[in-house]
Amino acid sequence: MMTKRILFRCDGGSIPELGTGHLVRCFILAKELLKNVHTEIAFLMGDNPESIRKAEKQGFKVYVIKHEQEEDFLTIKTIIDFKPDIFVRDRLNSSAELMNLIKHTGIILITIDDLGEGAEFADITINPILHNGKALYEGYQYLVLPGVPDTEWDRKGDVQNPKVFVFFGGYDYLNITQKFLTSIPQDNDVIEYHIVVGDLYENIDLLRKMSCNNGNINIYQSPEDFSTIFKNCDLAVISGGLTLFQAVSYGIPSMVISQYKHQLDNAEKLQNYGATQSLGLFKLVDFSNLVQKIKALIVDEDKRKKMSNKGRYLIDGLGSREVSSIIGIIDRLKWDSDFFCKNIAYLYPKRLRESIIRFAYKKCQEEDIECLYYLCNCHDPESVRIAEEYGFHFVDIRLTYEMSINQDSYVPNLTQIDDLQIRESCPKDIHELSRIAQTSYVYSRYYFDRHFPTEHCQRFYRDWIVKSTKGEFDDIVFVSLIHDQVAGFISCQKMTPNIGKIGLVGISQDFQGQGLGQHLVQKAIEWFRKENLPFVEVVTQGRNLNAQKLYQSCGFTSKRTELWYHKWFTKKYID
Repeated sequence: MMTKRILFRCDGGSIPELGTGHLVRCFILAKELLKNVHTEIAFLMGDNPESIRKAEKQGFKVYVIKHEQEEDFLTIKTIIDFKPDIFVRDRLNSSAELMNLIKHTGIILITIDDLGEGAEFADITINPILHNGKALYEGYQYLVLPGVPDTEWDRKGDVQNPKVFVFFGGYDYLNITQKFLTSIPQDNDVIEYHIVVGDLYENIDLLRKMSCNNGNINIYQSPEDFSTIFKNCDLAVISGGLTLFQAVSYGIPSMVISQYKHQLDNAEKLQNYGATQSLGLFKLVDFSNLVQKIKALIVDEDKRKKMSNKGRYLIDGLGSREVSSIIGIIDRLKWDSDFFCKNIAYLYPKRLRESIIRFAYKKCQEEDIECLYYLCNCHDPESVRIAEEYGFHFVDIRLTYEMSINQDSYVPNLTQIDDLQIRESCPKDIHELSRIAQTSYVYSRYYFDRHFPTEHCQRFYRDWIVKSTKGEFDDIVFVSLIHDQVAGFISCQKMTPNIGKIGLVGISQDFQGQGLGQHLVQKAIEWFRKENLPFVEVVTQGRNLNAQKLYQSCGFTSKRTELWYHKWFTKKYID
């Protein structure tokens, strides 16, 4: 693990336009980054006692900006004192003057959802929510969400005794919660409401007094089991902050009352996708018929199901892992290093800039790295140019295919194969699975890069399939038998509650060309459907034409094309 110091600049809401979502997001990222035990993290925050308390409670060192006019001076002073390698700024509108000052300290500068003039000085810009077409990383795939649920719960909804989750952000400065509560009729005896407010909400006693005579209204203030309460509801009435995206990811149909213009933009964009229902800005919402709208959506099971599926497809739940990797920039890969007996690291940002590659080379020198993996966004010419200019060698084209999973998903035109059985693997299969695996992946980047001995490459895939039969690498392996002889296999993995992945597909040379691969993919589709996963991905190599034809014939479509590079060092690094 590489040693890194990271400083986060963020605040939690005490003024309009600034909710608690920025703080929550940074805490999630910090925890993910701390899985690398050699990472040290600190926070630079405004003088908000509750936000400071939360950060310190989680064990983070906190630097405080007492007055807004001291922002520039105290930011630079904190950088000098803490000496971070990386500065992450999660605030809406940065100034060019401040960001230029930070840039001149020589550290890596990263912004999140920053539409200000200062964002142009950042080395890495990430815009999960606020899209302007200028960020290096933009889109819902970079959403950082709390409390990812398991895959066991169902989103059918309870029409007879529906549960509605209500939350208007950790800082409900417009007091939408009270307005909503007054819209619930006194004789409500059908809908069970779960109304949540944050630590900063000041009228909690009044809410409890207003609801004390209605047993179907539950009031919570910053409950520890927030995500559990949320995911067990059939519908949500929320504002357009982080919770909106959490609802979409969970597959919970939601009605959105936006507090700010940028929230309205996101709510309407998600409504256009069919993933939510926007009610407009708070001041324009007619609360007199809001409960009627809630009831109408509850009884419309078909609409709720479509909203749920659309939402889970849009937000796969991998954002926290993806963004924390980008922020961390580079890390040593312990498993690869131990397996190949070489010191190997991974360069995570798929879009390179000169400052990023220089930082990565510096860390490689510190750790005496022999090989650096880099997966490049092939649509970014600057990244390709930098990789090649700095001596990276092209080793593979990585093709990602995807398929939506529903009740109608199946592989068309399956070829009839006599005496074919497909079942879950068992220990007696391991010898044959290993034999097939060690000769099936000669198109991979490890074989193409001659620095890795062939016997190591063979063992790599043998170990992969053997571990997968035990639920270690992948979750399950299905084995095909023809005349009781092991003929092939397929491994499957639940990556998140919203996305599955096919890991390895291998066919014995004695049984190739019979359409067996399609039968194995069909078995995988059936398993993903049983696990309630709305879509599945599979990755193959640009050289592997047979695999590409297989997935295309099964109904998969192209999702991404990326380039694999390896950089081998000869103890000569950048000055």
